[in-house]
This record gives sequence, C-alpha cells and structure tokens, in this order.
Amino acid sequence: MKLICSVALAPAILIQPTRADFYYAGVGAISCAKIAQDYQQNPTEIGKVMMTWAQGFMSGANINQWASNGQYRDLQAMTTEAQSRSLRE
Repeated sequence: MKLICSVALAPAILIQPTRADFYYAGVGAISCAKIAQDYQQNPTEIGKVMMTWAQGFMSGANINQWASNGQYRDLQAMTTEAQSRSLRE
C-alpha cells in the first residue's frame, strides 16, 4: 500500500509550478517592510499611495457589506483628509 501511495504522489511532488498564482496584486501585495522603507524615503508620495489603497480596501469591504445585508457606509461623508486622520489615530 505504501508503494502505491508513493507512486501516486510522486508526480504531485515532482511537478513544480513555474509561477505562483495570486488572488491579489498592487500595493497590497508589497511587504510592509518595503512600504516602510519607501515611506522613509518619500513620505508624501507613499502616504498618498497608501491612502488610495485604504480607500480601495474600504470600498471593497463596503460593497461586500452592501451585497450581504443591504447596509453600507457613505464613504464620501468624510473628506480624504479626515479619513487619513482617522486611520492614523
């Protein structure tokens, strides 16, 4: 039985994918260490990029909530500056 299992599993072990499949991309796929390093070099620009990412994340969560139970938050009720302050506090 061990021989049969070994023979059956050998192709799965030996065949390696040529690339990894990801279900996310963009800024969210960059490590926090890299973001922190880049932020030290250029805080204004990286701060803008991260705020754009945060708004996209909030939008996605909001759409999911609306699809699940019909409720959502008005994301334009706060200015971008107020949203940024809220995330930093």
